[in-house]
Amino acid sequence: MKSILILCLALCISGCSMFTKFLPVKPKFPEAIQELTQPCPDLETIKGDQVAITELLKTVVNNYTLYYQCSLKNDGWNKWYKEQKEIYDNVK
Repeated sequence: MKSILILCLALCISGCSMFTKFLPVKPKFPEAIQELTQPCPDLETIKGDQVAITELLKTVVNNYTLYYQCSLKNDGWNKWYKEQKEIYDNVK
């Protein structure tokens, strides 16, 4: 009777560790948000042969602003996400 109780107790204690060797469960790495994985939009161009200096400056300022906002928002985040996903996938 005691040996059966000891055997059952031993199986209960070691039961969880026995199944992790046979059935490894690895959660899936979360997918990135679509808004953050989209590439930056195209910059504005100047249309026409003769352009006023004010229009030229407005276009240049808008392009710099658009580029740096997009660069800060997307490029750094995408690099970080790819690195983290590679690290996560390489862990056994």
